[in-house]
Amino acid sequence: MTIATISNETIQAIASLWKLVAAVGFLLAIIILRKPLQEVVMKIRNFRFKKGEAELSLETGTEEVRGEVPPTEEKKQKPSEPVQAEEPTPKEPSDLFFEMYRAFTDGKFEDADQAFERLQKAADDAVSRLRNQVMYHWLMYKHGRDANAVQKLEDLAKKKDVRETALYWVANCHEHSQSYAKAIDAYSRALSGDISQSDRSRHTVGLAKCYVTMENPEKGLQVIASALAQVTEPEAKIALYHGIADVHEKTGNSTLSEPLLYRKSFNSHPKTPQHSSMPPTRRAKQNCRAYAWSTTGL
Repeated sequence: MTIATISNETIQAIASLWKLVAAVGFLLAIIILRKPLQEVVMKIRNFRFKKGEAELSLETGTEEVRGEVPPTEEKKQKPSEPVQAEEPTPKEPSDLFFEMYRAFTDGKFEDADQAFERLQKAADDAVSRLRNQVMYHWLMYKHGRDANAVQKLEDLAKKKDVRETALYWVANCHEHSQSYAKAIDAYSRALSGDISQSDRSRHTVGLAKCYVTMENPEKGLQVIASALAQVTEPEAKIALYHGIADVHEKTGNSTLSEPLLYRKSFNSHPKTPQHSSMPPTRRAKQNCRAYAWSTTGL
């Protein structure tokens, strides 16, 4: 083997090795420059190569987006406005009065005071507020919460709009404390004023019961008889008839219990207003008694 032969083989081997090195280098370059090359390629939209009659062209399908770029994230929904709760329907003054009364009877006096304040705010006018005050002071007295309640009622009795109502509850306070002479005085003062026929009947019956309690039933019947001569309204008369029946019941008069008299009352007594606070049997009995006594000329 000659030296020339060895040299040719060596050159061929080196040449082969160079191709391998070049291929490896090309691969490394692609790996290293992959991202930059990708960006360059992505920017190329048209590529054209021409040699002689042969021509190679490449067009990308990507179109340029003009105008506003839509957001990639979904638009956030606006938070819904909070639904306002419906305001409770204002309570009627009668409901608020019942709340106050029930609080007193249940011994919840702070609740009673709060209910009274709400009642006053809901009152339609000044007279209604004065009447509410009358009932409030009466309940305060009845439940032992205010020793000066009677005097406060007397002060309210000086106001013309509630004079009759205030005096009625002043009398009730004195009856509650068994001060019947003072109760008679309060009833008498109320009757001396210009009052309605129904109020006159109410005060008259209260006055008559006080006389009965003081062992003077004749005086009680006398004031009722006097009132019957002054009233003309049927309901006012019926209330007075009931008062006569109560007077005789308190004195133990059993004449009204005779079956024949009750039967006559049922057959002849005109229809009378219903009193929901009174049990039906007692209401019927009172109506019968009232009519029975009306047949006596009263």
